[in-house]
Amino acid sequence: MNAIVLILGILFLGLILMGVYNVVVRKKKVENMYTPFDDATKGIKNK
Repeated sequence: MNAIVLILGILFLGLILMGVYNVVVRKKKVENMYTPFDDATKGIKNK
């Protein structure tokens, strides 16, 4: 039982560390994620 909890804890910490690495070290940015739905939510009408 303790081994399973230890393995799950290590996997969870690994996922957190991968997320921090991607944000801080690699500095991934989302670029131009425009969708037509954006106009609908802003209330912009097409001409």
